[in-house]
Amino acid sequence: MIPFEGDLHQLSEKFTRNHTASPDKHRDTENDVQGSPCIVPKVPANSTLHIYMKNKKMYATYKCSIGQVVHINDIPWGGIEYTDLCINATWATGNVTCKTTPFRCPALQAPLNGVIVKDDGHAANVSSKVGITVVLFCRDGYVMAGHEMSLCTLHGWDRKIGQCLPFNVTFENGCQLNSLKLKKTQHSKPVDTKLNVIQTVGHVTVVEISCIVGYNLYQDGSRLNLKETVLYCDMDDRVWRPTQAFKCVDRGTLCPKLADPPNGTFITTGHFVNTHGTVECNDGFVLFGQRTKFCEPNGRWSSGSYTCLEPGRIAKFENKHSHRLLHKIIDAEDNATSTDANDYNTTKSFQWFDAVPVEDLPQPALNVSWFGHHGYILKSQDHRMPIKHAPYPSIGFPWPLPQKFTSQADRIFKMNKKSFRITNKSDSKCDIITDSILRSMGLVFKTISYVNYPDRISEYITGDIQSLDVIVRSSDCPKLPNIDMDESYKLVINSEEAILEANEVWGIVRGLETFTQMVYISENQGFLINETHVEDYPRFKHRGVLLDSARHFLPMDIILQNLDAMCQNKFNVLHWHLIDDQSFPLECKTYPNLTLKGAYNSGTYVLNHNDVTEVISYARLRGIRVIPEFDTPGHVFSWGKSYKELLTPCYSVNGTLDGGYGPLHPTRPETYTFIENFFKEYLELFPDSYIHLGGDEVPFSCWEHEPDIKIFMGQMGYMNSVEVWNYYENRLLKIISSLTTRRAVKSTPIFWQEVLDFRLYIPHTAVVEVWKSDVTIEKILEYTKTNHSLLIASCWYLDNVKYGIDWHRFYNCRLLDQIEMLNDTDKNMILGGEVCMWTEFVDEQEIMPRLWPRASAAAERLWSNESVFVGDKAAPRIEEHRCRMIGRGFKVGVLNGPGFCRRPLKDEEDLTVKPNVKTSESDVLISRLTTSNGRVTRKSDAVSDVEKENDAKLYEFGYDTYFMGTLCVISLVMMVTSCDRAAILKIGQSFLRTRCLILSFAVVIVLYCSLSLPFWVKIFNGSHHVKITH
Repeated sequence: MIPFEGDLHQLSEKFTRNHTASPDKHRDTENDVQGSPCIVPKVPANSTLHIYMKNKKMYATYKCSIGQVVHINDIPWGGIEYTDLCINATWATGNVTCKTTPFRCPALQAPLNGVIVKDDGHAANVSSKVGITVVLFCRDGYVMAGHEMSLCTLHGWDRKIGQCLPFNVTFENGCQLNSLKLKKTQHSKPVDTKLNVIQTVGHVTVVEISCIVGYNLYQDGSRLNLKETVLYCDMDDRVWRPTQAFKCVDRGTLCPKLADPPNGTFITTGHFVNTHGTVECNDGFVLFGQRTKFCEPNGRWSSGSYTCLEPGRIAKFENKHSHRLLHKIIDAEDNATSTDANDYNTTKSFQWFDAVPVEDLPQPALNVSWFGHHGYILKSQDHRMPIKHAPYPSIGFPWPLPQKFTSQADRIFKMNKKSFRITNKSDSKCDIITDSILRSMGLVFKTISYVNYPDRISEYITGDIQSLDVIVRSSDCPKLPNIDMDESYKLVINSEEAILEANEVWGIVRGLETFTQMVYISENQGFLINETHVEDYPRFKHRGVLLDSARHFLPMDIILQNLDAMCQNKFNVLHWHLIDDQSFPLECKTYPNLTLKGAYNSGTYVLNHNDVTEVISYARLRGIRVIPEFDTPGHVFSWGKSYKELLTPCYSVNGTLDGGYGPLHPTRPETYTFIENFFKEYLELFPDSYIHLGGDEVPFSCWEHEPDIKIFMGQMGYMNSVEVWNYYENRLLKIISSLTTRRAVKSTPIFWQEVLDFRLYIPHTAVVEVWKSDVTIEKILEYTKTNHSLLIASCWYLDNVKYGIDWHRFYNCRLLDQIEMLNDTDKNMILGGEVCMWTEFVDEQEIMPRLWPRASAAAERLWSNESVFVGDKAAPRIEEHRCRMIGRGFKVGVLNGPGFCRRPLKDEEDLTVKPNVKTSESDVLISRLTTSNGRVTRKSDAVSDVEKENDAKLYEFGYDTYFMGTLCVISLVMMVTSCDRAAILKIGQSFLRTRCLILSFAVVIVLYCSLSLPFWVKIFNGSHHVKITH
């Protein structure tokens, strides 16, 4: 059986975790037991046992006493709690016991002005047994900052204990703790209030306010009583928000005394508001139901029943629906309803109420696949069930998919976290290689890609991988990445070698990322990697992410996080949209007022030159170029806050000023003097050979009516504002060209597509970025005929959000697919593409989950082979990649609807080999078959999404499997007993005719079995490792 896993065994973060760790508050008291209930097991020595219901399933949580750890079948499990699952009247796990462990946590030193208390009554300055909880108390006049409690586990203390700050402390942002509005009343004193500084990040300080037992927290202007609340320090006003005063009021309300249950005791810390009580059963009895009750402000205990049962009894909930326990599974052909008129069918088809892993499907095995249409849903044979569910993640597949990727899933190597090394075997000692190796060592074992079916990995393990050798052929150590850098690499993992080779250091960066993503976990065997052969290179040389830090300011940590995410998705360009109408958040030493008056807040919402240099250096080590965008002549309203003379004053049709200002004034000499000094500073700051000059959405109306511009147009013979714009852009390009002649590399300009739409004259070396959603392949062909290289962004405006699964529209970029229709000359004009994250409606809190992993869809289309373009086939892999990014610490969004990312049962720092868990024969069969639209496929030994579609052999499989097996047995019986026609058939014909009929029928069936024998041998003898695809 498979041990139940989940967050149910995790302990609470509060001191009451010993009493509230069980998920009683999530218990579904009105639901029926799914399947037959289990018999209550005996309580192991040195432990307590708690049985409860959740989502119509029965669970049993074992909790060991202090100094004890869980053992399963006498093999150490490692934790102090373990939760078992009832499946078909049988507990999934075998014998669960608690045994003594010699491990102890080190002594703790109390912080200044504080004292640490242990729940076993001993001092905290001595070592502690596993299961001990310590609590920090601060002296009068001091408040807590950080964690109040810590639990001793097998890995040491689970968190660092906090410290005690004086009540008159002033934080770096100017807020004083004693300025909090805490009222003194007849029923309230400051000592009734508990304060905890729960977060201090940069300039942000958050304080949690709660009351001591027996008091309720009230806010001025509200009758609502609170258990606790938080306040934050306003950085600008240096005051606490919300500004209302809080007070702790003695309710004087007592909850009644509760009677002890039979064979148990109800223990409480008091009967005041906010106190709690727990049920403790006598020795040998098992708690069934809710363990903990809380005294609520209305003077009543929280609802929920409890009882203490003897082992050996059937546990049943005593509620009004208990008579509706089901004893069979609804057939797939039944039309299950959700009406209350039919109690039987209210439970839905197959009794599936939540995410059901493949190994937990009802028996016999059902063919379950994914149907991608407005979301993914479960599908049984040809019957779609209206249950939305994300695809189960693939295992050990890198993202984006390499150009040539072969993985031998029946040849697997173990990796020891403590001994594994990545070694630079080349002559080059470039810091890019060194940094990439160190970064990869920190990532390779952060994977949460799990083997998600009954684990038989041990049958395919062929050895260990002790190290990965890295070899780069070039000894150069580039100062910066560039448009023509070589990112190709070759990665080989087999029994003879584990080696990564590349022509340049950039290939090493990409190859190491692929390697770290191929590692996965088996709970039986630890970290694993398949025998693999990879030959990889990017489809396009420019693969960018646009970040807009002007509409909403993006601090440094967000920018650096995105660089890490870009590297892990093989993006190689940061297109940095630095300034816009709304703000000028970039330090300008030449014209300081641009920043002082143009930024949202010149003291906090500004990036200085050192910040930019750090971003460029950080990006270089990850093979990422940084291309700044300075969009002119439009999008410059923030410039006018300090230099109004640069902008064009707007006139009405009748020639009067209307008070508005438009784009830069294109006729004034001082405009171009300013522009030259402006770009001189920033071309020195940003060393990349490309610079984005914008040129989109120029508002012509102000130019058309401004008197000086109208005179200028007459002098130049210009007919419209477009010609004025062309004049401005050519003046700008001459300035850029003259400034970059002083550099080793000239700057190549990039413009938005309007310069081609309005047919401006720009040099052929300029690159044009296509961003409008209505662009067709015909328009692309028209653009390429102008001899301008192109960037595609029209498919990937990620700030545009739609309900449901929207990454498909980024993955299935029709324009990108149609590019393959162009001839080689036109196709080579496409440098690549960019995903764009504009921040009009996105700030630093939302940008990561909005951008990732939706941007990953574009990443694969820009890197992988053009034949990799079907979103539904990529769904399990991008789901794995999402989980991988979560495991690496990124705050990412949901892609495919309901689902989960499997988490380790314990800290991966000490991942140990767990005992093999026996599985039923049918479980093993499911684990070794893969279904696709109702058909079973065998996983190919050499798997590649580029090639496998044409080579895969599909076999029909269903209930006819069992029928044919039965016929084979019958045929053998018929051949043996054919001399006696009465043995099998009752046929009223001659003995000879009956005998011929029987023999003929038997021969046909034996012939069928013989011809299909190779397939069934492969399925049942485990000679091929089969994965589950969706």
